[in-house]
This record gives sequence, structure tokens and C-alpha cells, in this order.
Amino acid sequence: MITFGIFELSTILAVPVIMVLLSNIHLQKKKILFLDNKIETLQRDLFQLEEKYTQLESKVETNQNFEENLKKASITTELQQSRLNVHTSQPALPKERYQYIQSLSKSDMSEQDIADILSISLQEAQQLIKLSRLAMPVH
Repeated sequence: MITFGIFELSTILAVPVIMVLLSNIHLQKKKILFLDNKIETLQRDLFQLEEKYTQLESKVETNQNFEENLKKASITTELQQSRLNVHTSQPALPKERYQYIQSLSKSDMSEQDIADILSISLQEAQQLIKLSRLAMPVH
């Protein structure tokens, strides 16, 4: 019969435990490697998402600026339209009109500028300037 001492017996019993522990360590190393790869992938995805977020923020800011500019343009157009309506709904008396045209021409304003201000053609502005000189004596 074979007899084992305590040391031999503990060695024989320790070998399977050591094998299980080594196997467990190997599995943990595999898990760590897998998780490291997963972390790298997630960090790369996070970086890409941050870039996309920055681009979207920029687009939102651009759209907000566009909307503000559009609103300002709409208000300006409404103001100009209402100003035009005032000019067209209450025509100046002929004498006042000629005085106005005469004062504009005296201020060295070109005929084209006067036409633009009054929203009339250049030919009409030229005629009105000539008529204003005839209608109003120059002092």
C-alpha cells in the first residue's frame, strides 16, 4: 500500500486548485482584453459623436442667426412698405412737391438719387426738377 505524508497529500490536493486558479486568471485576462477593446471602441464612438454634436451646434447657431436676420429683414420690409403706403396714400400738394424736389436738387443731389428717393423713373425726376425750377422762383 502506498502511504502519503501530509506534504505529499497537500501537494496532490493543491494541484487541481492551482489549475482552477490559473484557468480563472486566464479567463479574467481575456475579459480584461475584451473590455479594453470595448473601451477603445466606445471612446472612438464618443469622439465621433462629440464632433457631430459640435457640427450640429454650429448649424443651430447658423439657423438662429438666419432666423434673426430674416425677422429683421421682414420688419424692415414692413416699415418700408408702410412708409411707401403713406407716400402713395397722401400725395403731396403740387407746390409742396416742387419745393421738395427743388430742395433736393439744391442739395447737389443727382437726378438719379432724387428718382430713387421718390421711387420714380429718372425721366420723371428730370421733368419734375425742370418744372420745379419754373414753378418756384429761385431766391
